[in-house]
Amino acid sequence: MNIEDLILASSNAEHCQRNWDRTRTVPEDHVNALIEIATNMPTKANEAYYKLVVSTDPTINRKFYNVAIDPDNPNTINRNSQVDAPVVFTWFEVKPEGITEDTNRLGHYDPWLLNSRTAMGISSGAVALAANAMGYRTGYNQCFAADDIIDIMLEATGETDRLLFEKPHYQLGIGFPNTEHKWTTVLDDNGNVLKNISPHSKTIQTVLI
Repeated sequence: MNIEDLILASSNAEHCQRNWDRTRTVPEDHVNALIEIATNMPTKANEAYYKLVVSTDPTINRKFYNVAIDPDNPNTINRNSQVDAPVVFTWFEVKPEGITEDTNRLGHYDPWLLNSRTAMGISSGAVALAANAMGYRTGYNQCFAADDIIDIMLEATGETDRLLFEKPHYQLGIGFPNTEHKWTTVLDDNGNVLKNISPHSKTIQTVLI
């Protein structure tokens, strides 16, 4: 991969893909590669600060989409179709055993939650970049109630202990885009347009010294 391709992948990763080509699937070896990339990324003191659940089940991913709403904001209904993707990664916060709220194993001040969220950001960013470099598109989602995600996880896994999936942090949908529409367009199952989401732009201040 040359530098231009890598920059293009990063530019594509910036966009939240909201529609998908349902005729194309993500091969298992690609899913496994993205899982390995996610879990290879560095964490503070190499601690396991998160749990990762990956779904390639369209029924489960549709359930993610159905609960990806803010009950206080009706505009979020039929909006967050990025998690109605062929593949959905979900990161969960984890406080490793032997670590307190504010100290590490050596007893030094080291807030675990900051470390956990930093680790998930690094992990998910690597997956988003890699997936886009592989020709896929991606979309993040944080619009959900934790209890809804936990319910879906328990039903999917057959587990009964809610603490196993206690703190979902965010999700990343991955798949091939529907090239007939811009990434901002939400479609129904028949290809009809439900919504067009206005994108936002950003300017990050950078200083090279």
